[in-house]
Amino acid sequence: MTQPQTIRRGGASARKTAARADTARKVKSAKQKTGSLLDRAMALLPVTEETLHRAFLAMILGGAVALAWAVASFAGVPAMAEAQVAQTQARVGTRLANIWMHGYFLLATDRGRPALVRDHGR
Repeated sequence: MTQPQTIRRGGASARKTAARADTARKVKSAKQKTGSLLDRAMALLPVTEETLHRAFLAMILGGAVALAWAVASFAGVPAMAEAQVAQTQARVGTRLANIWMHGYFLLATDRGRPALVRDHGR
């Protein structure tokens, strides 16, 4: 079974057809006039416009992240986070153990505290 076809009567007038052709000619002429040196240089590159959009988007987002990090650093957020982690570790009881130091030996100082002194191969 076939679908019935719609019959259209009275096609486009000569005036509409001429106007459409005139518009197409104007658009083509405008495109030729507005082609800049940058457009010609971009046409020579083996990169698509989509790739350029992605690259610029990545640069913009990277700049936004860098700006956010700079503002956070200026406000002291990383230092506050570091202090909070240190406090949390102190509450939990995290400490260093089993530290081996090679090439150094301890000397008692006159203040009663040990001091690290470089062992020069002795």
